[in-house]
Amino acid sequence: MDDLITWLAATLKAERKSQRALARHLKIDPSSVTFMLKGKRRIQVEEWQKIFEFLGKEPPSQFPLPKISRRAESVATAPVKGIAMERTWREEGVLTVGRRVSAVLGSEYPTTIQYALEVDDPERPDGVASEYVLCVPVSEMHRPMRVGDLLHCERKRGDLIQIVLRRIVSLNDKRTLVTDRGETTPPEPLSNYTVVGLVIGRTERYA
Repeated sequence: MDDLITWLAATLKAERKSQRALARHLKIDPSSVTFMLKGKRRIQVEEWQKIFEFLGKEPPSQFPLPKISRRAESVATAPVKGIAMERTWREEGVLTVGRRVSAVLGSEYPTTIQYALEVDDPERPDGVASEYVLCVPVSEMHRPMRVGDLLHCERKRGDLIQIVLRRIVSLNDKRTLVTDRGETTPPEPLSNYTVVGLVIGRTERYA
């Protein structure tokens, strides 16, 4: 099995085919392909067949196809709890309730505490229907915050709520400064917001 995964990684590189393109072909999140190549996500028989189709190659004779159950494997998911949108205030409770996306597997944080935010990004790449960040509650963090962390932040105005992503750019005992996700705005105090969660990954859905 490990040898076959090594062959897959080498063949992708040799054929100049990207993991993102393979993810689109398999209709799964790019992060799932990353975990496949790290041996952290089981590849099912049906997926191997689609992989060989994507590569335009027959299964290598020295590596027999793994004996994997054809029964659908359950996939850990995280609930979508809101929309991160710059300069937009929404009524509390009017969010993306009921939807779920793939959780981050192999993380130090269990999938049971993970949640997602849909990211409203006008510069989303062609073919990507939606983008999500996967988060864990800040109360569940195993370490102190540090420079570079991307945070789920909120602030309220009456019955309105604003959900944004803020990256820590400066951290000291007196004041923590943050900027937006794209780091294009001037730094501002983190105290302007309530910190709700820590971003631990991202995922995409394709159109």
